[in-house]
Amino acid sequence: MIALIIFPLCCRFSNHASLQDILNELNDYAGQRELIAENMMTGICVELTKYLQDLKQERKTVRERGTRKGGRETREDRKTDCRMMCFTVSSS
Repeated sequence: MIALIIFPLCCRFSNHASLQDILNELNDYAGQRELIAENMMTGICVELTKYLQDLKQERKTVRERGTRKGGRETREDRKTDCRMMCFTVSSS
């Protein structure tokens, strides 16, 4: 025989209301986390775009400086330029 546990009517509604409140709070919390994540993503993308543009400009400057000094860049010039760019990136 299956024993049924019967809660009084007031307890069922009280438990249900508490669970509903908890679920609403969790939903609000999830919404806040989503909003924060979107804001962080936007900020990070903006910063990365600026950083990328700076690196492109620096690369262009280094190449122009290398071609001005003798026409064609040598392999050693490119290695030196690459080391300078890596140093600049790591020291930032």
